[in-house]
Amino acid sequence: MEEYLSPYELMLLDYQQPQVTDFNTINHSIGDWTSRGSTSQMLKVPIGNSNRNEFFIIANRQKESYYDKVMWGDTCHDNPYFDLGDQEHYGKGIYIYHAYPGEIPGGGYPFGIHIDQECADGLWNWTHSYNAAPDWDPSNYWLPVFEKSAPVYDLNDPSPLSYSLTARDGKNVSKTMGSFNHLKWFSKGKKEAQQYGTGTDRLFTNIEEDWTSREWKGDRWDAWKVGYNVVFSPYSSPSTVNWDNENSGIFIYLNSMNGNTANMEIYKVGVGGWDENEILAATPPSKPMLYRPVEIYNCNGTSGNPRIIWDNNLEPDMVRSGLTTSYKRYKIYRAISTNPSIAPLNYTYHDTYDDYTPDDTANYIDNNIFNGAIIYCGLGGSNGNDTYYRYKIIAVDKYDDESVPSDFVSIKGHSIIPDRPVFNTEVTYSFSLSQNYPNPFNPATEIKFELPQNTFVTLVVYNAIGEEVARLVNNEYRNAGRYSVSFDGSKLASGIYFYSIVAGSYNEVKKMVLLK
Repeated sequence: MEEYLSPYELMLLDYQQPQVTDFNTINHSIGDWTSRGSTSQMLKVPIGNSNRNEFFIIANRQKESYYDKVMWGDTCHDNPYFDLGDQEHYGKGIYIYHAYPGEIPGGGYPFGIHIDQECADGLWNWTHSYNAAPDWDPSNYWLPVFEKSAPVYDLNDPSPLSYSLTARDGKNVSKTMGSFNHLKWFSKGKKEAQQYGTGTDRLFTNIEEDWTSREWKGDRWDAWKVGYNVVFSPYSSPSTVNWDNENSGIFIYLNSMNGNTANMEIYKVGVGGWDENEILAATPPSKPMLYRPVEIYNCNGTSGNPRIIWDNNLEPDMVRSGLTTSYKRYKIYRAISTNPSIAPLNYTYHDTYDDYTPDDTANYIDNNIFNGAIIYCGLGGSNGNDTYYRYKIIAVDKYDDESVPSDFVSIKGHSIIPDRPVFNTEVTYSFSLSQNYPNPFNPATEIKFELPQNTFVTLVVYNAIGEEVARLVNNEYRNAGRYSVSFDGSKLASGIYFYSIVAGSYNEVKKMVLLK
């Protein structure tokens, strides 16, 4: 859907000659690509598969030319040449193509085209959840809605020509239903208001309906961009595996943009004097894959706390060593809006989370809900008193290099209450830390504490040998009053644990028992 020759075709037909990296030179810069522009603004990265001439092609498409349109879906709405106004930047970015020119018998250009676009929004397994109505037929619910079921790291997305829900990006996922083949038409957001109208991406709305984005024709999330996704490696999703799903050892890092010039670092393990540990130390972690819906943790029958769950990053240098165990570190960012018409967009640092099960999924429980909002276990709540939360995570490797933020997950809270405990002047408080209840517990328990004055509070859980296993309150400012915090021990072994509070000059430690 290029409307002209693609970078692959221009190179294949010998109309343009790309720069070629031999991995001895690490730093590469390419300017804006255009089909009628310089022959040097395209970078070829040989993969080195002994069975074929296989390579990645990198094109920096900042759309300096009005006719370089790479997005037919999304807000282009099947009209890639119309004036997008302030949305003109949506299609801009670095495009990575994975290709080999037809060494398979019976293949080759233009039949059996062996090329795939490596999309920055990840490679996934999908599930067909239900059907929805497209914009051109709003009363007929006949097109499938595909939703992510798991990120994929070690497989290649082989071709858009086969129909599969396995190892596909949003452009290539498709399914055969009866005698018809169906592609991915929908994204989450606000559904189009009228027939043939354009919907709103969930980035800008609190609504999560199915709008006809035509994602299989390309959307704003396909391009690699500074701040969105910058690491394409053996540990990212998609990854740099070759067409046979073998580790290529290639790392491509988009480290900066200078105007419309893209600056990249390109490495290959064992070439140019670089081993993998050195490459990992020189590059940040890949983008964390956060996609699961927010869960409600520790529901008391009415309300609970938000819990976000994600797959741990795979880079070996993500693993940090504790006294007796290893862990991986993430930073939690949160954005909040109390206006139902305004989506949360301004993310601020919220907490640091250390995951002590680094080979499993990570999960973070938000025990510090903004403005005292209640997160209901069901769909109930007080109309007009909604608070909208969004969470992103950043991976932090052992060198303290940080990844770009993950995509966001969201949840709605209800019934806003004051930011401080309700009390009157006749109530007297004192510093105290209560015994957790229940005790012994499995897997969750409540820890209560009391403050006679406004102060900063830290509440930490340790195992029997003094290792920190959870930080329930992280140097947070609290007003005078009584508080209760939940602790989840589902990931921990049975045994004795200690919880410690530091509040101003007050500190105390108590023992509790996890019994499974």
